[in-house]
Amino acid sequence: MLGLVGGVLPALARLSANPVLRSVSWTYVWLLRSVPLIVVLLFLYNLGALYPTLSIGVPFGPAFLTFDASRPAPDVVIAVVGLSLAEAAYAAEVVRAGLLSVDQGQHEAAAALGLPGRYRFTRIVLPQALRAIVPSHRPRRRSGWAPTTCRRSSN
Repeated sequence: MLGLVGGVLPALARLSANPVLRSVSWTYVWLLRSVPLIVVLLFLYNLGALYPTLSIGVPFGPAFLTFDASRPAPDVVIAVVGLSLAEAAYAAEVVRAGLLSVDQGQHEAAAALGLPGRYRFTRIVLPQALRAIVPSHRPRRRSGWAPTTCRRSSN
């Protein structure tokens, strides 16, 4: 479930007119769909050994927020985060395809009625897109339980 919810944002970013959002989302989806899941889980599990401290701030300048990454999170948390990130990359493509399946005339009709953009999306486009998203995501959701055995091999 976290993967599907997390896949909506990259899908919307891929459909955005902003080239930075589009390229960041494309890179995220491409990277996590091309790297094997066990590699993602091993990277997240060993992140504390690779980078003892993580900081947010100006590159080569002052750090605004610093995290101690030497203490790893519990195994279950690492597994849930890794599986959710990988599933979100696949779900992003399913959601994007579902949103693109809505006829352009529906967008134009909603705009002709003078509906605001958010209302257009939530009331006109999304319900029609769900007709394509739900059946396409169902087999992926069932097969999502298979990679959970990878968590045991990361210990």
